[in-house]
Amino acid sequence: MKVFLLTINDTIGVDQTLLDFLNSQPEILNWFYLPPSVFIVSNSNAHVISDLIRTNIPGMLFFITEIVPANNNGFLPQMAWDFINNPKANTVGPNPRISLPNLLPRPLLKGPISALPSLLSHPKKDK
Repeated sequence: MKVFLLTINDTIGVDQTLLDFLNSQPEILNWFYLPPSVFIVSNSNAHVISDLIRTNIPGMLFFITEIVPANNNGFLPQMAWDFINNPKANTVGPNPRISLPNLLPRPLLKGPISALPSLLSHPKKDK
């Protein structure tokens, strides 16, 4: 299984139509929504996933790329890193809509941006 990063035109955001579409596609084994992007687990390649999206959601601007294991970094919630580093097919049914405000404690959303790194993590580097 491979993990892909689908980045969507931020001006329109991700709506439930896209998430419902992802749930309905046998090529999409799992997904994780972290605005304005969606991480996707699939055995297909980026071209197949791109064609599915362009055919079924015309006019949506997006970029999709495979995430190469051990060749990425950044600050994300731990559950995003777990999804990226241990891709699994969803076996429990359609994924719910998940948004970043639900992943972060409310006080952080009202506080200074400098508090954000304490809630996020990055992958550990091999020494």
